[in-house]
Amino acid sequence: FVHMMIDLLDNTPGVDISNPVATGFSNGAALTHKLGIETNLFAAIVPQVSQLLHENQPQPDGAPVSVMQFMGTEDNACPYDGGGGVLGHDFMPAEESAAVWAAHNECDETPTSVDVGDHVKMEWENCANGRRVIHYRLNGMGHEVPPDVDGGTNAKIVEFLLEARQ
Repeated sequence: FVHMMIDLLDNTPGVDISNPVATGFSNGAALTHKLGIETNLFAAIVPQVSQLLHENQPQPDGAPVSVMQFMGTEDNACPYDGGGGVLGHDFMPAEESAAVWAAHNECDETPTSVDVGDHVKMEWENCANGRRVIHYRLNGMGHEVPPDVDGGTNAKIVEFLLEARQ
C-alpha cells in the first residue's frame, strides 16, 4: 500500500518523493517503526508515543533509517519501561528501543544526554551513512507529546526530517 501511495505521489506536481520520511502518533508511530523495519523507502521516521515491539525489530539486512522517538515516562498504553501495553503488545523499554535503532545504524553504543526543560534528549552519535538516532524521554508525560519539547516539538521534528532528506 505504501509503495503504491508513493508511486501515485510521484506524478503529483510539487511533490518530491526522493528520500521520503514518515511520522506518526500512537498506532501511527507503531506503523512508522514497521515501515522503517520492513521497507527501504524512508530516510527517517519519527514515532511519537510508541516504541519497538520485542517481536518486530530492525534486521541486519534492513535499510538504515534515522529515528527520532518521543516517549512519556507515565504512558500506560505503551509503557516506558516496556512490557504489556495496549492491545496486548509486548513493548521494548523505550530507551532500549532507541538503542536497537542506534545499533542497527552503527551509531556509538552510549548516547549523550542533555536536559531539555523537564525532559531529556538522548542522542546516539556517529552513525553510519549520515543517519541519526534521538530519543526524547518525556518525564511525567503519559500518552502524549507536549508542543514545547526542546524549544518546539514540531519545529524539531520538521528540522530532523528535512535534514534526513538531504
